[in-house]
Amino acid sequence: MLGELAASWNQRGHLVRGLALLLVAILAALVVLLVYQTGGTRYVYAHSAYLPIVAGAFLFGWKGGLGTALLLGLALGPFMPIDVTTGEVQRLENWLLRCLFFAATGFLTGLLVDHLEREARRKTQAALTDELSALPNRAALERRLAALTARGAKGSS
Repeated sequence: MLGELAASWNQRGHLVRGLALLLVAILAALVVLLVYQTGGTRYVYAHSAYLPIVAGAFLFGWKGGLGTALLLGLALGPFMPIDVTTGEVQRLENWLLRCLFFAATGFLTGLLVDHLEREARRKTQAALTDELSALPNRAALERRLAALTARGAKGSS
């Protein structure tokens, strides 16, 4: 019974992570399309890339933020003209610097998200553990009983 519950949770976790990855990919593709359709990187629309970068960091930590940033940095770098109508290519230092800013934003945002998640887990653990004995406290017992009761109610219906 417990093994089935864990397997079900893992499947749902993979589905949620897959949908989150799809969301970030769609956002990134929309940004590339927006920049191209509005004339290239000469205009302000390249800054919209920060939205999927922050979303990637929020959903997948520093690796997601950095990965999204590097992909968008390349998509809006050597593969995107500075002016679509003339086909003028960007200078190397321009797109490399933009890629560096994207990477720094994704990495630092991801580190912040990772830190906040660790602190939340630590505080939850502290709230459910007796400080002196390191055993589960009354709040942990009540939480466990509520989970067992809810699972029992689902099984009988």
